[in-house]
Amino acid sequence: MDYSASSAKNGATTTKGPSNTYFEISPMVGYQLSKKLALGAKVYFSTDNTNDRQEPATTETITMWGFEPFVRYTVFNLAKGKLLLLLEGSIEIAGGSASMSQGAVSQEGGSVSAFVLNAQPVLQYKASKNWTVEAVTNFAQLRFGAITEPIPGQADSEISSTIFGFGANYSVQGAFGTAPFQIGAIYTF
Repeated sequence: MDYSASSAKNGATTTKGPSNTYFEISPMVGYQLSKKLALGAKVYFSTDNTNDRQEPATTETITMWGFEPFVRYTVFNLAKGKLLLLLEGSIEIAGGSASMSQGAVSQEGGSVSAFVLNAQPVLQYKASKNWTVEAVTNFAQLRFGAITEPIPGQADSEISSTIFGFGANYSVQGAFGTAPFQIGAIYTF
């Protein structure tokens, strides 16, 4: 979850900048094939809302869903197995919708779709026999893919983008609004 807003002050005049609210939920399930190799998948739902905070306010909302199968390989096993560095490779398949409103006028923006190949490091700490805390490093990603999204305010128009980058902190769900880490917990049965 993320919220950001800005404003600029010039003498006695204060100008509001845009605000952004982002929420994501992304449960995952996996299976450890061996001491070094695991397979799994996650699903996610996210919503990203940007408001220019001007009069009349223009708001753009993008709602996404996705499915992301992954494979993880343990690169380093430190501190007698309590601290692990893994490399995760995944295929992200996503879809969603966009809408825009200006004042009292609303407009559906069309659909958003994405197909992305991703590789990134994952840090894990085994807190107990059954619980592990992990941090996925969004700032050190290698990504390649394609995204198609509508152009706000222009019916039947879309932008097709090709992604190739390293370390750009980029996410299909939240553009550059994502945090440098995604932190989660894993329960092992």
